[in-house]
Amino acid sequence: MPLHNLFYCSLAREDISKDDILNILKCSRKNNEKIEVTGILLYWKKTNQFLQLLEGEESVILNLYYKTCKDTRHSLSKIIYQEHIVERV
Repeated sequence: MPLHNLFYCSLAREDISKDDILNILKCSRKNNEKIEVTGILLYWKKTNQFLQLLEGEESVILNLYYKTCKDTRHSLSKIIYQEHIVERV
């Protein structure tokens, strides 16, 4: 299975709480394991931004990204880069 990664940023909802972020992490870890997606999610409080790197099969990663774009806990999602990769980081 060829691997792909996708790195994006988005603007968190103004009233996002620590509990909201922890819930995102909990659900993501559970769901991503099932679809063999790895990566990292960062939240930068100073700018109220999410940064996320996703790794996995290309179609799975793209579907997950588009699903994530519909999440109302953030907006203005923008892909920074994406590429085929040989191994997971």
